[in-house]
Amino acid sequence: QAIANIVYLGAAVPVFGPITPRHGKWYSTEIPAYPYDPAKARRLLAASGLSDRHGNGQLEDAAGAPVRFSVLVQKDATIRERTVALLQEQFRALGVSLDVVGLDLGSIGKRWFAGDYDSIFHGFQASATDPAMNLDLWLSSGNSHFWNPGQARPATEWEARIDDLMRQQVQAQDPAERQRLFLEAQRV
Repeated sequence: QAIANIVYLGAAVPVFGPITPRHGKWYSTEIPAYPYDPAKARRLLAASGLSDRHGNGQLEDAAGAPVRFSVLVQKDATIRERTVALLQEQFRALGVSLDVVGLDLGSIGKRWFAGDYDSIFHGFQASATDPAMNLDLWLSSGNSHFWNPGQARPATEWEARIDDLMRQQVQAQDPAERQRLFLEAQRV
């Protein structure tokens, strides 16, 4: 909600997956939502063994190393830069350092394909609202698949499940069945 209010000046709505309300019939409010919850974040971080061992507001791992990661973001992409700055503040409040690395789009692409990054904040613009036209994103072998890029076959069970659902979705003739299958892929 903070991103919608601050970055987009109230002209956006929170979404919890890659499909937005502008995708019409493919958008669903039935997918799991994960709203901003600092208390839950603190509990999850503590449960994973991260704590403020030095009393300085910075979380450390079991070896005493500060918890930090970097995010690559496209330089001069104002919306993305503003969003990452907001995320940086929210992570800092949790005791996690987020190092923002501004790069040109080509450099981000090279780092992504090489697997040389902690995280990347970027946006994909689908050329079609029908998910069958965007299999390069959804299938684990797709060129734009960003969960585990460059794989010949699914690296995880959940990716295999999405592959299966998307193949069924493309072949289904009934529009309601296609929507049901795509909703299940989004849930996964």
